[in-house]
Amino acid sequence: STWGPLLKMSFLPSFLIDPSMLVVSFMLMGLLLAAVCAYVLSKHNIHVLHETTVSLVMAIIFAWVMSRFVSHEKLAEYFAFSPSFFFKVLLPPIIFNSGYGMQRSYFFSNMSAVGVYSFFGTLISFVVTAALMVMFGSWGMHNWSTFECFLFSSFICATDPVAVLAITEHSPLSRDLFSIVMGE
Repeated sequence: STWGPLLKMSFLPSFLIDPSMLVVSFMLMGLLLAAVCAYVLSKHNIHVLHETTVSLVMAIIFAWVMSRFVSHEKLAEYFAFSPSFFFKVLLPPIIFNSGYGMQRSYFFSNMSAVGVYSFFGTLISFVVTAALMVMFGSWGMHNWSTFECFLFSSFICATDPVAVLAITEHSPLSRDLFSIVMGE
């Protein structure tokens, strides 16, 4: 077994020795640690690192540590993710929370800018990212097909405003600019 000495610890309850419970416990510990770090950063006004950066670095470290103890097949089995679950359960609260917390007067006063940026901005972002990915592939930097480059581009251009909002959420931006990016 790849769990080594952890499985031989007889003083632990049997449900904690189960490898799937160890993985879940490790992930919950990582989430709790990320939340504590984000709280400490915001409480003490530490602006050198953003909470998103700390969470991302911690996720990479935790994934690396877990990959040392658990095979990739087991991790894929434990963390199988259903697109249906995401679209029906996880996404609606995120969208409703964002819409509920938005100041509607700024959003509706900037509706034309929101529409232009959300259509043309996303289209330009998609085309530029796809063209760059295809170009990098032709230079031998990756071996993705053109379809995979377009798929990656559609994913990245859809998450770009979310990343901007996460980083600029507590920045002193104008309300109009924030409502335009949020509306997009």
